[in-house]
Amino acid sequence: MYFQRVPEGKQVKNRVHVDVQVGAPLVSEPDKRWVLVEQHVAKLVESGATVLYENNDVTGRCMVMQDPEGNEFCVA
Repeated sequence: MYFQRVPEGKQVKNRVHVDVQVGAPLVSEPDKRWVLVEQHVAKLVESGATVLYENNDVTGRCMVMQDPEGNEFCVA
């Protein structure tokens, strides 16, 4: 696990923010990698998670999600 400091503040901090790397083996093939991400996101939604938004910036592309207890995590 990698713990990363983030610059933005929150009114209520998560205890932990997890980044799930499901498409990492296909980094050189971004379209195929994103298909894996979307498939994993669909499974997580079926299990009760919520999609908050898609992030696509200089740090990379990921889907920001929330578990049923309100903890945020990313799938990339």
